[in-house]
Order: sequence, then C-alpha cells, then structure tokens
Amino acid sequence: MKDTTIDQNSAAPEMTSARHVVTVRDLIVRVYRRLLLVVICILLSCASAVFYLANSKPLYTATMTVAPPAQTGSATSSQLGQAFSAFGLSSILGNSTPQSFDLYQNLLPSLTVLQRVEDRHHIIRQVFADRWDVVRQTWRPAMGLRAEVRDFIYRIIGRDIPSPEPKIQDLVDYVRRHLSVDSVSLNSPVRVVSFTFTDPKVAADILRWLHEETDAVVRGNTRERTDGMIAYLRNQLPRVSNNDERNALTQLLTEQEQVLMLLTVGVDYSAVVVDPAVPPIVPSVSVEMVLIISFLVGLMLGVIIAIVIPSSRRRRAGMFGHDSRVHGDTLRGGQIASRIEPTGELP
Repeated sequence: MKDTTIDQNSAAPEMTSARHVVTVRDLIVRVYRRLLLVVICILLSCASAVFYLANSKPLYTATMTVAPPAQTGSATSSQLGQAFSAFGLSSILGNSTPQSFDLYQNLLPSLTVLQRVEDRHHIIRQVFADRWDVVRQTWRPAMGLRAEVRDFIYRIIGRDIPSPEPKIQDLVDYVRRHLSVDSVSLNSPVRVVSFTFTDPKVAADILRWLHEETDAVVRGNTRERTDGMIAYLRNQLPRVSNNDERNALTQLLTEQEQVLMLLTVGVDYSAVVVDPAVPPIVPSVSVEMVLIISFLVGLMLGVIIAIVIPSSRRRRAGMFGHDSRVHGDTLRGGQIASRIEPTGELP
C-alpha cells in the first residue's frame, strides 16, 4: 500500500484563511443568535437613564448676547500713541493698548469679577444650595467621587480635610465649567454668553451680575488709565514751546477728557448688551433626548458584546485543540477527510 501524506505547509495557509474569513452575514447571524443579550443591554441602559433623570435636577441654559462698543476709544488711543511716538514719549502707553471688549471677555469668569459679585449678591449660597443645611444652618461636605478621592488622599498624606464651606475659588471653578462665550458666526464680533444652572432665574441673574461687575472693572481700569494720561498731558503742556506740539497735546487732552466723561455715564462701556438674559423655560437637555441616547448606547454596546463574545463551540475548540496535531481538516467542499491523532511521530 502506498501512504499518502498531506503537505501541511501548503494546506495550513488555506485552512487559516478559510477559518478567519468573516462576512457581514456571519455577523448578523451572530447578533441574531444573541438577540436576548442585546435587549438586556438596551433595558439596562434605559433603566440607568431613568434613574439618572429621577435623581438629578434639570439644567437650564440662560444666554446673553453682547457686542463691542463704539470704537471711539480705540481711535483716540491710536492718535495718542502716534503723538507720543512723535514726541519720544511712547513708553507711557507701552507696546499695545488692550481693547475694552477683549478685556471684558477675559475678565468675565475671573476671580476679581466673581469676588465683586459675591460681595454684592452672595451667590455662593445660591450656587451650592444643595450643600447648605437649612435646618442646622451649616454646610454639608461635598458629595461625589472627586470629593471622596480628594479626602482619601488627604488622609493618606496626613493633611487636614478642607472645610465643607465653599470658598471663592470653588465658585470660580464652577462658573468657568458652566460658562461659555461663543461667536455668533465666523468673523463676527458679536458674542453669545451662556450659563447653565439648575435654577433658570438664578442662571439669568448670574449672567446679568457678571456683565455688570465685569463692565465696572473694565470701566475702573480705563478711568485710572485715562486719569494718568490727562495728568501727564497737563504736566507736559507748560513745557512745550512749539505751537504745533502744543496744539496736538491740547487736542489729545480734550479727547481724553471726553473719554473720562463717557466713563461717568451710566451706560455699558466695555460691552453693549444686545439681547439681555432672561430665565429659560425649556431645560437644556430634554427627557426624550436622554432616553434616545441611552437606547442607542445600549444597542451599540449589546451589538459589540454579541460580536466579540465567542460561541460555545469556539470555546470548546479552544480548550481541546492544543494537545493534538491536525493532519487534515475538512474544507468547505468536503474534499479532504480529517484525522486527529495525539502529538507524536506520524505513522
């Protein structure tokens, strides 16, 4: 008899490629066979969303539209800079003069502004109302994973746990996380200031207070700068003998006095409110949107798990397929018979 051996080196690539080819139909069948698992994932995701909605307060986003003021001040500063450069006195202005609207946007969520808001309106107790114990008139410790991890680390390193009373820096961090300043459109100077909070009235009030105090800070800085320019110009006028230079300094002095007059008028200086903040009526995220997102997340997770988890047949094959040598395998056409023998010498 003539023994027929199978060239394992040539047959192995074909068997490997045939074994690892997965079509879309195979994936659909695999998901269909685990349809119950997909349904369970969807139900768990929706249940988590319902639990979240039942134990959390809805969030409201108040908006306020602001625009830069008239450019009179910038033109005056430009003329003043040119004149000072001609006289060799440009150092009084520095390298650049910040625009009031840019300064307004930078100062909006700053510590200086929020300290003024807190001094006038005491918003810490409103922002952190969930931590204030009305009965005992004391502050409760902050809840959540972040606070627990912080307290755990403090205990390990031997530091004292901070007082539960919120500080001004806590207010600054909170406002910066929930405040946004966005442009209305590309290359548009108009900005939309948004603030998200659980109370719609408090959200609108905080936006209005932030605008008032930020404008007051910018106004005060500009007034201090203008007073310094006026004092400098008045000091230089008697020392200038050239008539042209005296006329230029006199004109600049007049313009700075006009700016000082505008600063005393009770109108918006650094930013003009185009659309004031009003308490929103509809929450930022609706219940329907949360449920739809949870359904899609559960569906996606269930499909991924159904595809990734191997079948019971593949698990059994993986358990018993390591201690034997395969001399042949049945291909899709059934042309080659297979025989599995223990590892050892071929007969």
